[in-house]
Amino acid sequence: MKKIIILSICYLLTANCYPALAATSTPSSKTQDLLSRVATKVASLATKLKRGYFGTVKSVSDKTIIVTIDNTDKTVTVDQDLTTAYKYKSGVRSELSLKNIKNGDDVSIIGTIDPTTSEIAGRQIIVKTKRQALAGKLSDLGKIDLKTAAWVKKIDAAGKIISGKISEIKPDTQVFVVAYSTDSGLSALKIIYKL
Repeated sequence: MKKIIILSICYLLTANCYPALAATSTPSSKTQDLLSRVATKVASLATKLKRGYFGTVKSVSDKTIIVTIDNTDKTVTVDQDLTTAYKYKSGVRSELSLKNIKNGDDVSIIGTIDPTTSEIAGRQIIVKTKRQALAGKLSDLGKIDLKTAAWVKKIDAAGKIISGKISEIKPDTQVFVVAYSTDSGLSALKIIYKL
């Protein structure tokens, strides 16, 4: 009997002094069910609010970009740490600083939308390289960097298109150039010329 009383006292002291040992370490099934439902709801909301937009940049500041989408201006909030910007040129993706996005650029934006304000939190911004098709005498087309062309063809006397050389192109040569804008002017992607 003494042993039972001593064991009971030891148990009570242990349970009172160390309540964490007496409690179970696994959450109840109700708690687990609630956590699971909350996680499912958060995931479904995030999926519903994820959007992709395509439009033209109207204005740019440090924290926002105003994009015209279907004749409506949308505000895109950007964060230097969370938003990444890319530019594709000739099929090659390169990272782009947010400060290099300019008015008039065509952009695709992936992010989440705030349903109360309709603002988009931009996470990825893809800037489309604007291409221009130019035709005429090279001297009349303005400053174009021909060395960047990946594709150069010429029309021979028989009217066939054959491989060409940039060194053959003179200022009075008739050319058709596909080029893209850079800060220093135009850079050629493709050139067709006739001597």
